Amino acid sequence: MKKQLLNVCVAFAATMLFAGSVLAQHEAPNQTMDVPAVKAGDAIVIDGTDDEDSWSADQAVLGKFNASGVTSDADFSAKMQLCWDANNLYMFVTITDDIETAYAGTGDNYTFDAVEFFQDLDTLSPTPATGAYSGDETQGRFNRSWDAYTGNAARNAAVYEFAYISGGTGWTVEGKLPWVAFMPEGSVPEDFNAWVDKALGWDIQVADNDGAGRDGQFAWDPDNVVPGTEAGTTEDNGWKDTRVFGIIHLLAAPDAVKPVENSVFGVYPNPATSEVNFTNLNGVTSIELVNLIGQIVKTVDVSAADLSLNVSDVASGNYIVKIITNNSITTQQLIIK
Repeated sequence: MKKQLLNVCVAFAATMLFAGSVLAQHEAPNQTMDVPAVKAGDAIVIDGTDDEDSWSADQAVLGKFNASGVTSDADFSAKMQLCWDANNLYMFVTITDDIETAYAGTGDNYTFDAVEFFQDLDTLSPTPATGAYSGDETQGRFNRSWDAYTGNAARNAAVYEFAYISGGTGWTVEGKLPWVAFMPEGSVPEDFNAWVDKALGWDIQVADNDGAGRDGQFAWDPDNVVPGTEAGTTEDNGWKDTRVFGIIHLLAAPDAVKPVENSVFGVYPNPATSEVNFTNLNGVTSIELVNLIGQIVKTVDVSAADLSLNVSDVASGNYIVKIITNNSITTQQLIIK
């Protein structure tokens, strides 16, 4: 059994705008799904196993295409689970595939054993089948036993984290996809609240290669367009046509994991230069200073009602302060000069 864990710095997708729940723009997808929020205290550990309680029920990956080489479910099949918190969408895919054909860094990686994800935050503006994405979508790929992520063209840095476990009967891939990677430039994490309970375009595709080229591809949302009525609207064109995506809804999170505007704790001065003071921290367990691409710059355990945090070694810019208790997370914007 092989186990790999990799944090990969990759690109911001092009500008994303999430805009409401108009399902018809996705050609009335066959698959819709309610995605549960991560439970308080139930952090998702990216290790290739789904041993947390927050994951959704299994979703079968049903849309078979380019599948002439697939003989049975035991030969090739897959299922998906999702969950989310205020910072990330989490994806867990289990693939049955007894022959490992791993991408080795040459050739077309999409033809080897792989999992791809597709995300569209603007369900009001589907892309046509005649060209590449219009700028509010993203696609990424994790290849089996290949320690790299591939995805959309670069704009700004973001961090995807994934892990896979590959064995004799198949493999699993677990991914952490930061929301900030898909949000419009200049957004901050608390903007995320506007997306809860809205429609989000989503799909995954899995590919099988048993050693002599691609044997099959399956998508979570099966293509429901009658052949010939929508030229090019097929699962195989998911890389440029969002009409074949399914729809997911993020179920409203418990207050324990939703960021809320600061209304209790004192945070000053703001802007700060060398030191930030915190007051009224009764019940607070820790404080995190997070940059706008989701990286934790500083963290401190809290054991008193007031404390001062040295930020003289932190680069100038905009940050989010996360004030964490046993059952809540409060956020505060902070500028460091």
